[in-house]
Amino acid sequence: VTNGLSDNQVRSLSMTPDGLLSIRTTALINFYNGANFTYLRHNVRDTYNWRYPGVHKEYFDTQSRLWMIEEHNLSLLDLKHNQFVNNLSAIFRSWGIEATLRDFFVDASGNYWCLTEANFLFYYCIKTQDLIQVIDGNDDLIRKHGVPCEVLQQNDSCWIALKSGYLQCWDMKKGCFVKEDEYLV
Repeated sequence: VTNGLSDNQVRSLSMTPDGLLSIRTTALINFYNGANFTYLRHNVRDTYNWRYPGVHKEYFDTQSRLWMIEEHNLSLLDLKHNQFVNNLSAIFRSWGIEATLRDFFVDASGNYWCLTEANFLFYYCIKTQDLIQVIDGNDDLIRKHGVPCEVLQQNDSCWIALKSGYLQCWDMKKGCFVKEDEYLV
């Protein structure tokens, strides 16, 4: 705090696309340019409430926005205007997602991956603006290996890690799973 940080409870660190260090603390987002701090206060009304039980995560999308995931809240910061976006439910509805989310991911291309409370995993392609169901929440795979807990994209392949450590590879061009690996199980 004595060196400019808003408080001593750091929740996450990330680097913005324009090179600022983003330090999320309890109530503020701190941006450090190498010499000075600037701050943005987080407003509770700008959050999406959910029952997310995982670790804090941050994703940058292709629209210069920072998605901040934490227990019970998902927030979206518009970095172009330095303000929080409210009513995230309306954004999800515009993609075709009506159900409450359980988890959220942004892949390397800026596509959105949404896991609903009913364990359905959807992929929203930003190029085509199509919503694609990837995993059915009633699938035996979910019952055996648990829900998706991370998504990692490499070119046209997107690896989905399930809670047990089971990995599946989704081919984004073919629109289906093409590989799987139980190495981590």
